[in-house]
Amino acid sequence: MSNDEIRYYKVDSRKIRYSECWRICKKTSFFKAAAAKFFSIPIDIQMAIPRFENLTIVEPAKIPRHVQDAITPSLAECAQLDLKLQFVYRVPMLSQNLSFAAAMLNADGTIVSVVHYVQSPQRVVIAFNCFTKFSDGRLMGTSNHPKKFDSPSWSYPESMPGSSVKTIFMRHTERLKEMCVSCRVAIAPADLETVIVELIVRTIDEKIARKVFVPMSESEVENLKRKLGIVDS
Repeated sequence: MSNDEIRYYKVDSRKIRYSECWRICKKTSFFKAAAAKFFSIPIDIQMAIPRFENLTIVEPAKIPRHVQDAITPSLAECAQLDLKLQFVYRVPMLSQNLSFAAAMLNADGTIVSVVHYVQSPQRVVIAFNCFTKFSDGRLMGTSNHPKKFDSPSWSYPESMPGSSVKTIFMRHTERLKEMCVSCRVAIAPADLETVIVELIVRTIDEKIARKVFVPMSESEVENLKRKLGIVDS
């Protein structure tokens, strides 16, 4: 994926809802962030959200060994649940974080499962989520990653922080029983990349429409790269 295919966005803290502010901020900084929002004072959030149209698929041999070691236990649990690994992709990050994701499908293609690996200078986070797409455009997801932003009308997420891969998968299948069976979209392996990109873009575009995410200028992107010591390859 070339840099020309990626657009970066920043967060306008003034557009974040108070409920989102509570979930995103630490409790000690919530009141400061809420006050800044009330008085329409922008907070400089040092992060960039990438919007991309294609995934950067990574060959198994090129996945860093420490990343492989970290996600192997989760992938083993997924294999026991009959989730078949399709590919691993790297998430472009304009930060010091390192991010990979392993995408899987269940036997009939109605459940997409993803193991996320995010390494920051402070810690490593491994998250797991499942999602199912419906023919009417709705999407239902179950994750062990804490919820941050409010959900758009087409999304039905459930967050169970700290839960195991098996717990998340079983809860997702339970939730599916309450939904229309014929409305579930069966995803073929060849279409999985497109479906994942579609979800990422759709989620980001909802925040853009709310003006929570606003485009970064070229100078802002370059300044952030210099501050983080990022050199284009």
